[in-house]
This record gives sequence, C-alpha cells and structure tokens, in this order.
Amino acid sequence: MQPRIPALRRSLILAAGGLALLGGAMPLLAQEGGRLLTFGLSQSLSYSDNADLDTDPEGDTLRADTALSAIFSSTTRLQSLDLRANTAYRLVEGPGDTDEAEFSDPTLRLGYDRRGANSAFGLDARYASEDIEFLRGLDDFVDEEGNLDLPEDFGDLEGQGTRRSLRAGADLSLGQEGPFGTDFALSVEDVSYEDTTDPDLNDTQRLDADVDLRLALSRVLDARLGFGYKRIDEDGEELRQTRRIETGLSYDRPLGDYRGSLFYEDTEDGDRIGVSAGRDLDLPRGGLSFSLGATRDTEGELALTGDLSLSREFADAALSLSGNRSVSSTDDGEEVRTVFSARYERPLTALAALSLDARYANQENTGTDETTRNASLGASLGYSLTRDWSLDLGYRYRYRDEDGEGTATENNVSLSVGRSFSFRP
Repeated sequence: MQPRIPALRRSLILAAGGLALLGGAMPLLAQEGGRLLTFGLSQSLSYSDNADLDTDPEGDTLRADTALSAIFSSTTRLQSLDLRANTAYRLVEGPGDTDEAEFSDPTLRLGYDRRGANSAFGLDARYASEDIEFLRGLDDFVDEEGNLDLPEDFGDLEGQGTRRSLRAGADLSLGQEGPFGTDFALSVEDVSYEDTTDPDLNDTQRLDADVDLRLALSRVLDARLGFGYKRIDEDGEELRQTRRIETGLSYDRPLGDYRGSLFYEDTEDGDRIGVSAGRDLDLPRGGLSFSLGATRDTEGELALTGDLSLSREFADAALSLSGNRSVSSTDDGEEVRTVFSARYERPLTALAALSLDARYANQENTGTDETTRNASLGASLGYSLTRDWSLDLGYRYRYRDEDGEGTATENNVSLSVGRSFSFRP
C-alpha cells in the first residue's frame, strides 16, 4: 500500500535543498569529443483540472516530480557511444484516493554508431516502464527531432496500469559512396502491460526487417528497390504479417532531389498498393521536404497520403513543421492516421526565451467507423538563472474527442527548475 502524501510544499523544500547541494558541482563542459558524463536534476510542480482527460472530470490534481538523469557519451573520429538513464520520484494529490508517492517512469537507452569510408553501422536499444495514468498526451510521444511518433496502442492508453516496452534495432549500410549500395535494418520490440484497467491492452511482440538496394543509373539519377517484412503477435488476436516491396527513383538537382515511389503490401486482410511523389529542397537557413500520394487499402478504398517537414531559422527565431498521413492495419481493420506538429522558438532577452508548440493527431478506423482526435497547444517561458540553472514556466491545453465517448479537455500549468553538470572521467 502506497503512503499518503504529506504537504507537497515539504517535498519541494527538500528537493530545492538537494538542488542547492549540487550548486557547487562542476559546470557543463562545452568540449566535443572524448568521454563525457552528464548528470541532470530537476524539480517541477504542476496543476491540472483534468489529469486523466476524462469526459466527466473528477477534480483537480497537484503533482510534483523530481527527475534524475545520467548520460555517458564517448565520441571518436569513427564511432560514438551514448548511454542514457532517467527516472523520477512522483508525488500526486488528486481527486478521491488517487494520492501517490513513488519512483516512476525509469528509462534506459543505448546508442552506438560506427562509420567507415564507404559504410555505416548502428545499434539502438531502449527500455521504458511507464504509468499509463500519466501517459495520455501527444507530448509524451515526441521524438528527438520534434516529430510525433505515436505507438500502435496510443488510442487504447486509458485507465490505469503499467506499460513496459523493450526495443532493440540494428542497421547496416554498405556502398554509400559507390554506384551500388545496400541497406539492412532489423528491429524487435516487446510491449507488456501489468495491472491495467483497459481490456484492449494486450501484450504484443513485433518484428520489422528491411533490405534496400540502391543503384546509380547516372550521376544525377538513382534507383531503389526495397523489401520489407513485418510481424505483429498480439495476445488474444490473430497473427498479423505484412510483406512489402517498393521501388523508387530520385533525381538530383542543385536545390534538392525529386523523388517518386510505388509500393505493394501483402497483408492478412488483403493487398495494399500506393504511389507517391515528392521533393527535397535546400532553403536559405533551413530545408523543406514533402511528398503526396495515394494508397488503396485492403478494403478497396482510396486514401490520400503524404508527409511534410519544414525547418527555418530567422534572425531571431526558429520554426519547424512536420506532418504525416498514412494507412496501416490494426486488429479492427484499416487505420488512416494523420499527425501534425509545429514549434516556434524565439529569444526575448539574453536570458529569456519563448517556445510555442501545437500538435494534432487524427485516427480513423475504417473497420469500426470510429475516429479519435487529439490536440495539444503549449507555451513555455524559459529563463537562465545562472550558466547552469534554468527556470521554466509552462501552460498546456489538451483536447480529446472520441466517437462514442465524448469530448475531454485539460488545462495544465507547470513550474520547474533544474540544472545539469558534466565532467570527463
């Protein structure tokens, strides 16, 4: 049985004292290369009027998180190694009997890359254990480049319980500078659940394997032929396997490539065919990449597909946009998923900066004719207290509309203070 929480004020005082003890630690090192060990510590306090994003909110929630992180990196001319570990001690005072005090959300990640004169090799592994009750928003699934990367079970992450995921992947690229090249990629993932209240969350194992062949037809024209295999084994559901073949051309121009592709997929539910054309552009102080296509799903319906990526730096600001629309198979039928994210950053003074972001996801299941819409708007004001200490004040609005369930909204205000320090072992 978890203890009842004393006043959160006491926890914040204790955390602030811990941060102060680190104040005399070594400053963040700016040198690149070699070995570097970095520790981070932050304390945040947030208020939410609907933390569970329920259609009928039960009350307000006050939450305090003390986050700890450690990063070890080693970089040489030919290879790089990156090890990361994170965890947090969470205190929650919520409606009813939802008060909690526990360590939560531990994550471990390993990344390794090695580069040769004409080849490259990479490894990536990640473990995460997450509390489903606090794993609801789009903001929990933003990758390192700021793009939305929603897991397949995103629409079912409701109620309570623990979600554990273990993923490992490897990729190998040969003949990068020659007229003929080959790319290999393999990844496995295991997702398991414990003490969940949503019956739609089932343990799942996934395997993805891809082989791409590249051939330079001329100095400016390249051809590509790819083969892929995907296997999804979900407890209580039929095994899903997808075999894919894709061919494409890219035409190199001074300002960026033109590209086109055609693919065919053999799935358990039938065949899927798609075509797309796109362009990559190098812009002054930025870049633009986009494609537009169409996919005929396993039910014979046509769906518009595409992707967009834009980055632009201004004299005193930075803007990034990304979006994607795709078709995939689920255990309930075909799903058309549309995601979009935008971010704007601008310094206000030498010490303060403003950040704005917007995210949207639309999941339409053609088998059940149900659609789920999620949106998030956020604003953050950051201030550098010293060279090592930072203060952030944030506001976030979340929206969820699910057919048959209704609409839910949340307003969240947060305040956090933190620092990081590094040294070379």
